[in-house]
Amino acid sequence: MKKTLPIMIVIVVLVAAGSFYGGTKYQSSKIPSRGQFTGGPQGMMSGPGGMNRAGNSSMSFIGGEIISKDDQSVTIKLNNGGSKTVLYSASTTIGKMATGTADDLSIGTSVMVTGKSTTDGSLTAESIQIHSGSEPLGPGAPEPAAQ
Repeated sequence: MKKTLPIMIVIVVLVAAGSFYGGTKYQSSKIPSRGQFTGGPQGMMSGPGGMNRAGNSSMSFIGGEIISKDDQSVTIKLNNGGSKTVLYSASTTIGKMATGTADDLSIGTSVMVTGKSTTDGSLTAESIQIHSGSEPLGPGAPEPAAQ
């Protein structure tokens, strides 16, 4: 009996340590790594070309000032001096603290865009949020102008 007690204690400690280790490994597999959401060009929150580590298309976010516009796209000036073409359609949600329309997209307007990157480097918008100039615009966006 005196020899079995230390053996039982060692077994219990080993089982507890193994369970703890297994639990930490399981939990770490459920937490997305930082690289899945960063690493693209400044102003983007996805991997290069809008792809995540698995090579799948992912959502991208950009913010900045509209510098050109046509019937199906706007070009956004990013904080790093670069620009990004954003494609939009009738199904794109355009908001400005109230629902907006494509007519509300004008040169000089600050916007935050959510969408999917395309193979040519542009972004197909799912939503475009028009900002009044006082709220933050997100990654890559120029600072709001002083009012």
